[in-house]
Amino acid sequence: MTWTEALVIAKDSKNQALAKKYCQWVVSPEIQARLAWANAFHATVPNAKAANFMKKEHAAMLKMDNWII
Repeated sequence: MTWTEALVIAKDSKNQALAKKYCQWVVSPEIQARLAWANAFHATVPNAKAANFMKKEHAAMLKMDNWII
């Protein structure tokens, strides 16, 4: 079983600039940190800098504590 999520911008989107801004926001370290330690689940995230915005114990539980810069 796998869980896959992706953000995409359709070629014919009416507001591609705003959609791009949203995608950039979602992958920012602060938001990635929130997503890593969500109420529904806890998971590592692709943005290593997210560890800097997490509680140290949360980063350690997710094995992200060695990512803290």
